[in-house]
Amino acid sequence: DTELVHALCRVNALTDVEEFIITPGHFADLEDVGDRCFGVELYVAAKMMFRAVENWPKLAHALVMLKEFKEAVHIAKKAKSIPTWRIVCFACVDHHEFLLASTCALRLLVEEAEMAECIEYYEERGHFQEIMDVLELALNSERAHAAMFTEMADLLSKYREERMLNFCRMW
Repeated sequence: DTELVHALCRVNALTDVEEFIITPGHFADLEDVGDRCFGVELYVAAKMMFRAVENWPKLAHALVMLKEFKEAVHIAKKAKSIPTWRIVCFACVDHHEFLLASTCALRLLVEEAEMAECIEYYEERGHFQEIMDVLELALNSERAHAAMFTEMADLLSKYREERMLNFCRMW
């Protein structure tokens, strides 16, 4: 069954694949098929497989590859996985989907271990204002931590020094 589904995916018979998936009693390893399809850039087929087995992290990655960013963010919420948030966030930044990226970045910024990489990713691509906007939102959340204030002050001192004094007074 696994090889049959994989062969159907390879020849792009996705209607047949969909029928096969919903048919009870098959013994196909859909996750394996999804992994194999993903590996050869058959992202639509991989998306179908990962959705069927409810593998949210892999589904989010497939959606990113298909540039379905809004759905990828939605699935990342289900995945509850930092690596998934990172993949979706960075892809959204790369495609200038900053509103969607901010949803992911907020989840990364509250994790001290992830914060520096997230900020650096935005910074390296010249999106200073976008990351400062996200950090500003994060500072007002209940999960704000001291490192966020330091990073925001650092960004302001580099790119918006005229706002630095107000930031220091406020916080």
